Amino acid sequence: MIKKTHFTVRLLRKNEIDSFAEGRFYKINKGITVIGVLSQKIKTQSRLCLFARKRSEMLSFKWRHFKQDI
Repeated sequence: MIKKTHFTVRLLRKNEIDSFAEGRFYKINKGITVIGVLSQKIKTQSRLCLFARKRSEMLSFKWRHFKQDI
């Protein structure tokens, strides 16, 4: 069974972001690197869904408010 955990995340600076497939790399306060998947619907709802694989578990990350600091 896949466990989902919610964290508060932040966008990396422009020089820290690397493109990856349809998403980008992000980091959260606990040092977990995640892959961000952006969709038009998520952008309009001011929400960013990020997914990461850690210890064979899929983690779910969401912005409370979509803040771009790049």
